[in-house]
Amino acid sequence: MGKIVGITSYIIFVAFVTFIVSGYARANQTFTFLEEQKEIIYNSPNDLVIATLIANTQGQYDIYVKDNPVLVVMKDETLFSANVYFIPVLLYQDANNFQYEMIVLMTDYENTDPNAFVSEESLQINIQLTFESNPIGLSQTVFDESFIQLYDDSMHMYALDQRYFIHPEEDVRIQSILISYPTNMTDISVANFFNSDVYDDKNLLIPTDIDKDLIILNQDNLQLENVDQRTSWYKNEDLFDQFKSLNYMGYVYVGIELLIFIPITYLIFFRNNMKRLKKKKEELS
Repeated sequence: MGKIVGITSYIIFVAFVTFIVSGYARANQTFTFLEEQKEIIYNSPNDLVIATLIANTQGQYDIYVKDNPVLVVMKDETLFSANVYFIPVLLYQDANNFQYEMIVLMTDYENTDPNAFVSEESLQINIQLTFESNPIGLSQTVFDESFIQLYDDSMHMYALDQRYFIHPEEDVRIQSILISYPTNMTDISVANFFNSDVYDDKNLLIPTDIDKDLIILNQDNLQLENVDQRTSWYKNEDLFDQFKSLNYMGYVYVGIELLIFIPITYLIFFRNNMKRLKKKKEELS
């Protein structure tokens, strides 16, 4: 009984180590891919988004983006400057597995505010999403989240399910989006967007510090009428191929693990048996 427990524990341990090693291999593949493509995609918003999503989904989806962002805001204030793009994206695996997302991408971000909050050595950028009512399955209308930093402080990205913009009947509409950075005292607005349809329907007073109206982010401008028309969107096959060319890393790391565990397994489970067999052979001869 003790032997069975020992073997089972060893198998579980090896499986756990393999899981860790595989995860490390995927992380290293992602890092290597993004570093190798940096010079190519750094100044190309579409390719930057595609490469980031390929890395985040481990190449499981084909990534399509609109040729041009559907909404652009360029800010040049005293303490900060930035370009903000709203880029519709289609992640496509097959006819039964695809999703549309809205990527909010900030590039060329510079901030000289001495009070700007730094988190883990990078400037923090927040995004506040306000819906007209509670989204299905959720118990609130306001969500405070943060952008993820890409290569450096000059570029940040946030992904949002696109259904909140095309607002079919079963979903609620976004009322406003506020992008800001935190300081020791308060949050400073970087860009502010509102949906005039929602404001009108709710008889709300439209703020004066608005940058763009989200009304432009509608069904016609965002989503294909038929997913089969996705080929009219932009796709960078070379980026996908470059990521797949690094798949060998997984085999290398697992191979190294096997080289380590094979002799260990032999020593633990087979060495004594081999000694006994050898001794029996010697006695019989």
